[in-house]
Amino acid sequence: MTENPDKPADAASRSSRLPVLLLLTCVLLVSFWQIMSWRARRGFDAFRLNAEVIADFEPRIRGYDLSEILARDDPLEPNIISYHVQPWRGEGGRAASPNQTVLIRLAHGYNVVDCMRIKHYTVDPLPDFEVPFPHQVWRLTSSINDQSIWVTSMHGGENFAALEMDTRDMAFPKIGTPDDPGWNPSGLKLTSLRRPIYNLKRTLNARWNNARCDLLTFLKLRRPVYASDEILTLVSTVVLPPANDANPADILTERVKRQAMVHTQIATQLAAYRSEAEQP
Repeated sequence: MTENPDKPADAASRSSRLPVLLLLTCVLLVSFWQIMSWRARRGFDAFRLNAEVIADFEPRIRGYDLSEILARDDPLEPNIISYHVQPWRGEGGRAASPNQTVLIRLAHGYNVVDCMRIKHYTVDPLPDFEVPFPHQVWRLTSSINDQSIWVTSMHGGENFAALEMDTRDMAFPKIGTPDDPGWNPSGLKLTSLRRPIYNLKRTLNARWNNARCDLLTFLKLRRPVYASDEILTLVSTVVLPPANDANPADILTERVKRQAMVHTQIATQLAAYRSEAEQP
């Protein structure tokens, strides 16, 4: 048998084309990454639902004074409406102590638990209240040991009806491990090289948190989630008495009972308001 003289030439031609193909593939991948990173850096879209849309919503709770907290005039403001709710007492109509205030707000849907963990709060789940809609109850403890009770419920953006979902199901701002509060990322420095592995882990952890624990966002191939226009979060808060306060158990029971009532009233009135607005 005679050997084909063209075979060595074909093999050499293929081997010479391989580096070119690899280089072209790398260029295409880098170009794709640059384009997607540019798209991911775009600003967030303005929220469709804001305080002006429901400006005529005027909740009332018998025996309580509701003071509205005006939201910032910002198209990306997450809070829609907020109220300080205080009980009235006495014939002169004097307001109760500020410690008896319930703060309640309707915001664009977000993950309340991870949001507060980012702020270095300890968040512990508590048993649900006896109220006629899905909700979650949390005890929050700050870094200086101040405690408060938070109630969260998720509502549809169209009809404000309560949804069968947990605030932790929201993508924003989902995190893994909270960042070290004493660490301020400032780029690569000589001091960073003293503990390179430790500092690299902290940097990657911070970027992973900023990416909402989403791989495509972490790789800058997708714009991070900010908050939802389709799902809303109703959040109410009461401050717990200090451990050395008189009758702390009785005070706690009273405040939590008031909070459950206020949260229920606002949730019910929101759904009724939206239902009336949709009627012809």
